[in-house]
Amino acid sequence: MSIYLLLLALRNIFEQRQKLKERYVNNLHVEAKELVHSAKDGAFMGDLLAIINAQLMNPEPDVEFVCSSMGMSGTKLYQKIKSITGQSIHNFTRTTRLRKARCR
Repeated sequence: MSIYLLLLALRNIFEQRQKLKERYVNNLHVEAKELVHSAKDGAFMGDLLAIINAQLMNPEPDVEFVCSSMGMSGTKLYQKIKSITGQSIHNFTRTTRLRKARCR
């Protein structure tokens, strides 16, 4: 495979991920689990969504609680969520809660 084809394939992968992130942010019907590309990230996202959904009755989402429940530091959790969704953990939590409220 030539370098040109490899670079083209990589660019396409990055563009597809970016389009998926934009679709997630703009479309209420897209699930966060659709953003993951591996089983490990899928399990991570499933655990994270379960924690957020369990705290829906809490009027103020606590990012520190999410971090401790996930067993991750705030920095690591931020980096992981940012790489998957393009959002900060606070924005992701808020978006998830709004999506859940909208579906009810």
